[in-house]
Amino acid sequence: MTTLTKTKPATLAPEAISIAAEAAIRRIAPLWPLKHFVAVNPFLGFTAQPFTEAATEIARTTGDRITATRAEYAALIAAGHITDADLKVAASKTLTADALKAAAFTPSAMPDRLPTVAEIAASQQNLAWPRILLDHCGAFAARHFDNSEATWVGPVESLGLWDDFKFEQRHDRTLELIGLPGLRSFIAALPDDAAAAIQTLTATLGLSEAGLASYYHRLLADLPGWAGHARYRLWQAELAGKTDTALTELLAVRLAYEAALLQTLPAPAEWEAAKAEIAAPAVPSQALIIDAALQRAQEHAYQRQLIEKLENQITPEMLGQAPARPDVQAVFCIDVRSEPFRRAFERQSPGIETMGFAGFFGLAIDYVRMGQKEALAHCPVLLAPGLTIHEHVHGASEDESESILIDTQIARRTKGALASFKRAAVAGFAYVETLGPLYAFKLVTDSLGITRPAPRPSHSGLAESTASRLAPDISELDIDTMAGAGEAILRAMSMVGPFAPLVLFAGHGSTSLNNPHATGLDCGACGGHDGAPNARVAAGILNVPAVRARLAEKGITIPADTWFLAGLHDTTTDDLKIYDEMLVPAARTADLAKLKAHLAATRTAARLERAPSLGLAADTDINANIERRANDWAQVRPEWGLANCAAFIAAPRHRTKGINLEGRSFLHSYDHAEDAKNGYPVLNLIMVAPMVVASWISLQYYGSALDPHTLGAGNKLLHNAVGSLGVLEGYGGDLRPGLPFQSVHNGEKSMHEPLRLSVIIEAPTSAMDAVIAANQGVHDLISNEWLYLFAMDAGGKLHRWLSPGTWA
Repeated sequence: MTTLTKTKPATLAPEAISIAAEAAIRRIAPLWPLKHFVAVNPFLGFTAQPFTEAATEIARTTGDRITATRAEYAALIAAGHITDADLKVAASKTLTADALKAAAFTPSAMPDRLPTVAEIAASQQNLAWPRILLDHCGAFAARHFDNSEATWVGPVESLGLWDDFKFEQRHDRTLELIGLPGLRSFIAALPDDAAAAIQTLTATLGLSEAGLASYYHRLLADLPGWAGHARYRLWQAELAGKTDTALTELLAVRLAYEAALLQTLPAPAEWEAAKAEIAAPAVPSQALIIDAALQRAQEHAYQRQLIEKLENQITPEMLGQAPARPDVQAVFCIDVRSEPFRRAFERQSPGIETMGFAGFFGLAIDYVRMGQKEALAHCPVLLAPGLTIHEHVHGASEDESESILIDTQIARRTKGALASFKRAAVAGFAYVETLGPLYAFKLVTDSLGITRPAPRPSHSGLAESTASRLAPDISELDIDTMAGAGEAILRAMSMVGPFAPLVLFAGHGSTSLNNPHATGLDCGACGGHDGAPNARVAAGILNVPAVRARLAEKGITIPADTWFLAGLHDTTTDDLKIYDEMLVPAARTADLAKLKAHLAATRTAARLERAPSLGLAADTDINANIERRANDWAQVRPEWGLANCAAFIAAPRHRTKGINLEGRSFLHSYDHAEDAKNGYPVLNLIMVAPMVVASWISLQYYGSALDPHTLGAGNKLLHNAVGSLGVLEGYGGDLRPGLPFQSVHNGEKSMHEPLRLSVIIEAPTSAMDAVIAANQGVHDLISNEWLYLFAMDAGGKLHRWLSPGTWA
């Protein structure tokens, strides 16, 4: 085995290498940390390519399949779910419907991934180099990216990733002992600048410009989780107008190992053949073209059924005459879990009117909870917060607030000190020996659901009586800011009158225990947090008399007897908590009591509808079982989240009211006639924000359901959390992206049908074409078939977007 030598200078143009590295980096989907985990499109870096071309590139770099297997399509055809009519829609001039059907019953193989030096070395040396490097890089990344959470930290915590890597390799002999002698001196001789090192290492590997971005992406795809975390850091930095180089530096690390291994190959000619394969252009195979067509047929099958429901909708007349002024208006998040609840709520009374809007209610806020310094961004991850709101104790004097704040900080520090004591290398043994037996009683009561293993996050260490008084403090906002926010909120909701006596803004969150991905069940529109703060701020602003006076000047008149309420829909239990009841005017107390009675009946109806999907039989105590799941620390499926989401509909509620959409549709209220008066700003907002976020959610569930072991997070039962960064499946290796297997599968069958999102908007096609033309990202999603866009006309008929200006 040859001792490694100093690398050669680069020969490729530095600009070509930089462009290829940047292209590879942009193909990586960001992975948000567990503390605010949100759904992300795993194919985010490929949306500028048509779906089939992207499938080819993804297969050769990541090895992931982005369509189902032939056997799955064949089963859908055999069951009659995919019909001949669906196959005909998916057919082309060169691929008939009959040929598609025959192909579905013919197995096909995935193309091979691009080769790496590590794979060649593994075959020649009989050493599992890909796995060795995965574990080695994973352990290094876990230490480097630690957010000051580890009890023992490394000596170079402040260094950049590449500097940290070079420092560590000066002392780490592990890989040299395994089979890379001279590795430390090899890495020490590399440039101290990561970008310069990438150029040097690329030349050492003898790579040409052709296929370079694909090869770089192939290396990063071996660590999709840690690469995703580094991409998240870059995403956050760019939102703030800055940058982050961690992902570029991680690429340099992977290249360093490749170049080092190259010099140990007994038969380097195999690498020469591999380079030719890397440089070859990516051309979609006939098998992938067929798979993409079968996927289109499956999606048309769903669209066909959805269109049938919409065209046979129940008319407003059939639903009963609603009063001229509603008794209650309730605005829910567009989240698909709101659809069954809204439907059940509307059944309680003709005077109930519901609307849908993104769960942050148009307020991009940084929310600072009582006693905490870190602000939580309660807004979609596509946005940067514009307002900072602090939590306070409602109705407390200055002295009382200060006392509560001190008590909270003391409780938190005491808890932190105890946690540190438990984790300490030596003290941890004493903790178990001394206090362990005393903890047995709590373990039993926690397991039986009598006590709660962990306090609710929003309580901030406070007693229940005090925590119930916590509220966002809007007194920090000036009248101009509040009036501007109030107008933006109402116009974006197409809510300009008439107003009901009670208007409820219902955010949503989820309750579960011992669940690393818990925030993934909260509101994606609120950055993986619950929407209660946003709802309370929105309601508080619109209850301010001076704000209402300003709104009246803008043409939005809110009656003096209208009161805005805030609530939180718990999607695990279907409870809906009303906040700040003590502030409701006496004239509205009877209306509030009636509202709460309707909500109680709605909770029961919604639970009964969801029970079968949770495996709860009708003859059991549904209420008790639902509550138990939320507090069971062994429950791996507290709820189904957004599983089976498939459509996004932006239209007036009468287009969908009374239709059972089976909890599969994002429902956004939208009145294009009102929006047209101002030049369609709301339509633009819907298509560049909620529609895009919904597609992210749809495609994350899509990927996690198609391949839960590579595009998903694998088996939840094997997860180990890496601080607040993410989870490992097992004891080491890579962070797991996507959703756990248990989030999309009930153990017997998949609970999510992987479909690209079908978007239906009631608006003029010309207005939508203008939005598409002005936003490249939106254009890419639609024109490259990462989602389907339909326009609904005044008669309720649908027209599908085919190309700019062409609808059919």
